[in-house]
Amino acid sequence: DLYESIRNSSINEYIKALEAGVALGIKKFVIHPAAIRGLGKQVKHKAIKYANESLSVIVSKATDLNVTLHIENMFPETHASTEPHEFENIFLKHPELKFTLDIAHAHIGTKKDRSPEFIKRYADKLFHVHISDNFGKDDSHLPIGAGMIDFRKIFKELKNIGFDETMTLEVFSRDRDYLKMSLTKIKQMWERS
Repeated sequence: DLYESIRNSSINEYIKALEAGVALGIKKFVIHPAAIRGLGKQVKHKAIKYANESLSVIVSKATDLNVTLHIENMFPETHASTEPHEFENIFLKHPELKFTLDIAHAHIGTKKDRSPEFIKRYADKLFHVHISDNFGKDDSHLPIGAGMIDFRKIFKELKNIGFDETMTLEVFSRDRDYLKMSLTKIKQMWERS
C-alpha cells in the first residue's frame, strides 16, 4: 500500500500469522505478492518499491523463525506478479524465498498457460503447488475437470523436474464430494503423467 501505516499494519499481521503458524508446528507459509490497486497503478514503481521493502521484513522474520516462506503467482487483474519473468528480481533480492505455483492463476487471462514456463524457470524454487480448475477468466476454484486446464500436461512438466513436494487442492464448494472427486482425478492423472 502507498500509506505507511497500512503497510506496517499488514506487515504486523503477516508476522502474527507466521508466529501463530510456528506455534502450531507449520513449516511452510505461502504469501501473495502485493496487489497493486487504485492509485498504486498510477505510481507502479513506487508501489513495487514499497512491496519489496515489506517483503524484506516478512522474509527476515520467516528466516528468524526457521520457516520457509513461499511466494505465489497471481493473475492479471491483481496487477501483481503474474508472468514468470516478474519473479526474477524477487528471487534475486530474496534467495531464501521459495515458489508456490498456483496452476489456476497461471491459466487466467492468457492464451498460453503460464504453468509450464513457471515450472521450467523455477524448478529449483518450486516447493508447493495449488490446484483448482477454471475457464481462464476468473479464479473460480472449480473441481478438477470442470474447467479447461490441461493438468496432465502440467503434471508431466512437474514430473520432468522431479517434483516431489506438497500440493493443496483449492476446490471451493459446499459439497465435499467435489473435493473428493478432484482428489481422485488428481491422483489418477499424476500416475498416468
